[in-house]
Amino acid sequence: GTLHAEDITWVEHDGIRYTFPQPQKIVLHTGAVTGNWVKVLNTVSIPKSDQTKDIFNMAIEHGTNPKNGNYAYIIQPTEKARQQKAEILINTDQLQAVRFGTYQIQAVFHSPGSLQYAPEKSISVTQPCLLMLDSSTQPNKLIVSEPTQTLTSLSITLNGTTYDVKLPTDNNCGRSQTVKLQ
Repeated sequence: GTLHAEDITWVEHDGIRYTFPQPQKIVLHTGAVTGNWVKVLNTVSIPKSDQTKDIFNMAIEHGTNPKNGNYAYIIQPTEKARQQKAEILINTDQLQAVRFGTYQIQAVFHSPGSLQYAPEKSISVTQPCLLMLDSSTQPNKLIVSEPTQTLTSLSITLNGTTYDVKLPTDNNCGRSQTVKLQ
């Protein structure tokens, strides 16, 4: 079915919470959808025939021809969302970053750039990528992915130390890489 709703601050589905820092107008569709993933990603493990699956599809309604629109949403497992505060560090066309609690930062770099996440602490990347800095474990770790699946490597500088990350190729393109930090 389809649901249109206004002033929504969060939605939970299948153990995931979608939190909107500013209330949003949304449209939600659920139900069976038929499609073919080969049109998106053609690998050995992807079924070649059409597949029909139940789908959860939520969209923020921006109106007709929005100009300079701004929105944000945070996706977390439901239990973590209830326990851990999420703070948006930056939300621009080039970089989006969120801090979860005191130990985790997640960022989407749409182009090479830098993020200062605390006084005298920063992350810089040489290519667009997705990354997560997890300082809840020892050693700390960076988890990196490159969703365009076109790069074979990129460099990340964390607080002055540069890490060269070799990215997966072939059927593993787009898969996350974990870098244990010194």
